[in-house]
Amino acid sequence: MKFTKLLPFFLSIIVLSSCSKEDGKIDFTFLQLNDVYEIAPIQGGEFGGMARVETVHKELLEENKNTMLFMAGDFLNPSLIGTIKN
Repeated sequence: MKFTKLLPFFLSIIVLSSCSKEDGKIDFTFLQLNDVYEIAPIQGGEFGGMARVETVHKELLEENKNTMLFMAGDFLNPSLIGTIKN
């Protein structure tokens, strides 16, 4: 249990130590998602889909290597309404 609480701390230290700039400032970009109920594209690929999210993530990484993607909730265990198929 203690290890899971310390893991984000140690990961943060590793990320921060790998980032260096001459002015001493580190710029971060955060991409946060939550309430993802459908991971596949819908309406024939016109909308949605996690592949589109990854495309945005890769574009942001090109702009800033210190870009972090966070899944903030309801991804692995969404509500019942999000899993019903018509």
